[in-house]
Amino acid sequence: VGRTDFVRRVTAEGQLQAAESTRLTVPPNVRQDARIAWIAPEGARVEEGEVVVRFDPVAMTRQLEDGDRELRRADLGAERTREQSTASLADLQAAYENATREPEHAQRFQLADTEIYPRPDILEAAIDEELAIARREHADGAIGSRRSRDQADLALLEIDRREASATIDEARTGLEGLELRAPHPGVLVRGRNWRGEPRDVG
Repeated sequence: VGRTDFVRRVTAEGQLQAAESTRLTVPPNVRQDARIAWIAPEGARVEEGEVVVRFDPVAMTRQLEDGDRELRRADLGAERTREQSTASLADLQAAYENATREPEHAQRFQLADTEIYPRPDILEAAIDEELAIARREHADGAIGSRRSRDQADLALLEIDRREASATIDEARTGLEGLELRAPHPGVLVRGRNWRGEPRDVG
């Protein structure tokens, strides 16, 4: 017979709750769906600044690529619109100058003397002058209309460009926040869902 300590063991199942805990969540600058790619084991002792969760970069990388593609499309569209606008305005300006010369030419060589020219020729000359003035007014209106339309197209493309830039910035910010680090030393305990299952990869 020997003297020993008396030990009574009681086993219990459940989850320990910390007296003081710090909740770790997806960083606020990550606005996309954050899928866990790696997580430290439950119960692991961690030091301040140690990585405890890494998120999958696939969604954010895809968003960055989509933003880059949209930005290039907007830039190319704006460049094409400017080139087409320059060419069209040059053609319209040439048509306007021609239309401006026609009324001047018609007035200079106006058939007004009824004793020299037949009446049908005089009437035809007057109609030609009115038609030339209408052409000039139409050409002038076409230039203004083309400029307004091109400015509206460029404004829409600039909106697309700003949206693409915002998408790129958001994706880059998300990619920079893919690691969740421990704010202080402690023991890692994973959150649970409504079935009591801990957070895991995926």
